[in-house]
Amino acid sequence: MFGSGRAPAVNDLKTDTNHDLATILAVTFTGANTIGVVRKRDPDDVVYAFMATVRRLRTQVQDIDDVVPSLANRRRVLEDALIRLAVTWEVFRSDWFIACMNRDSSEMKRAVTKAVEQQLNKGVGPSVGALKSGWVQVVVPPHPTLEDIAAGLDPNNYNLSLPKSIRNDGGLLAPQHQARVQRLSSADDQLLDALIALRNTLAHRSISSVDRMNTAIANIDRRVDPGLATPSGSRRIRLDGVGRYLGAITNNGNAVEQARCLHLHDRVSAIAGKLG
Repeated sequence: MFGSGRAPAVNDLKTDTNHDLATILAVTFTGANTIGVVRKRDPDDVVYAFMATVRRLRTQVQDIDDVVPSLANRRRVLEDALIRLAVTWEVFRSDWFIACMNRDSSEMKRAVTKAVEQQLNKGVGPSVGALKSGWVQVVVPPHPTLEDIAAGLDPNNYNLSLPKSIRNDGGLLAPQHQARVQRLSSADDQLLDALIALRNTLAHRSISSVDRMNTAIANIDRRVDPGLATPSGSRRIRLDGVGRYLGAITNNGNAVEQARCLHLHDRVSAIAGKLG
């Protein structure tokens, strides 16, 4: 089995672990996303909702492990769990940025105004003259809703395509929220790079995605995540070896011996916790 380490309590968030197998197997990517766009949202609420979701996903993995006897099938369960974790992280990252700008939109307004003025200045004729003469002014709503912010940053209504590093916010976050982002370390970035690279390998199944996955895992900071990095000199992880990698029992610098997939759940939740 994949280890008995259970996630510690986080801010007294309660998770219903009384799932039957049919319910667990019916969980979809959409079901994992409990963070919808509403008019107002506290960024801290987004963090706590995400951490609760990860706790639930983690528990589901262990519940399935308890009833699936086949090692091959358990490894497939871990691959599915990894994809769900990565997708949930990307949705969270987008929602948290939007909630921060909804809470304090001062920096976003400055950035949007500057970008629009730069675009107008690239033009010729009346548009430039109207801007410089003051005939045209860029007006951003004083209290933009979550929907306003999401539509303004991505009119196609996808999850926002944010910088590769969450620590680079593009000048959109107010100082108090940027300070939270700066709590994240380069080791956190490297761990998240590996998470997304694993997801891309499972989703795309291409040679290039396998190459990038191996590079990302090799770049994991061994001082912080010794149980997630592959040993020096070890063979490359092949496409059919991702489940084996995720199911390997390791000690990630703490007292808990458990599957790498569970360590990933714990680390991603801890990273999100730094933003709260």
